[in-house]
Amino acid sequence: MDESQPGQWVTLAEASHRLGATVDALRKRVRRGQLEARRGNDGLVRVLVAGQPAAGQALAEGQTQAGLEPDGLDVELAMVREELAETRERAAKAEGALETMASRVQDIAAALAKAEARGDRLEAALAEARRPWLAKVFEGLRRR
Repeated sequence: MDESQPGQWVTLAEASHRLGATVDALRKRVRRGQLEARRGNDGLVRVLVAGQPAAGQALAEGQTQAGLEPDGLDVELAMVREELAETRERAAKAEGALETMASRVQDIAAALAKAEARGDRLEAALAEARRPWLAKVFEGLRRR
């Protein structure tokens, strides 16, 4: 471990617990170069968490968010911004999917109305075709 950097090397799961972010969000931050990461001898990826106590420890020791080091706040703020951007992206995709589905529902409703009208016409034609021929003749004579 590099002694010139303050902080602690912890696994992704522990960093997720300490920083209050998902493991996937931390991996993305590592890919972007916002967090430093190394693979330990045990094969687990470890990230450098600078001066950030565990969430449970902070509450137990009576520390507030204002008592955290600025680096920890910057990391946490960046993570919240990243999660907000991801949430906005998911919301935009969901809105697009909703519009597509609403359009499909309208198309299906129009097709259903057309099919119902055709069904009504076919039922009337079938009822006429099933009438006895003698009834049809008498009705034709009455119309004259």
